Amino acid sequence: MLRHAKELLDVPPIGRRQPRMKDELAALDALGITLPSTAYIIGVVIFGIVGYVAYRYGRKMSLQTTKWIGIALMLYPYAISTTWLLYAVGAGLCIGAYVSAHVSK
Repeated sequence: MLRHAKELLDVPPIGRRQPRMKDELAALDALGITLPSTAYIIGVVIFGIVGYVAYRYGRKMSLQTTKWIGIALMLYPYAISTTWLLYAVGAGLCIGAYVSAHVSK
C-alpha cells in the first residue's frame, strides 16, 4: 500500500535531485513562454479593482458609460501583454471613467 501511495504522489526516491527553478524557467523560455513582471501583475490588480469600483458605481447610479468602462478595465489586461501599454490603456480608461461619472451628473 505504501509503495502504491508513493507512485500516486510521484515522490522521487531519497537522494534524487529535484529540478531547480532555473531549469524550469529555462524550459519555459525555450517554449517562448515568459512570466509577467511584478509591475505588470500589480497593474492588473489595481486596474481590476478600479474597474470593479467603476462598474459598481455605474450600476448603482444608472450610468451606462461608467459601467461599461468598468467592465473594460476589468477585462482589457487579458488582451495586452506589455507593461507600458497596460498602464497607458489603464490610465486612459480610468480618466474616461472619471469624466463619464462626473459629466453625467
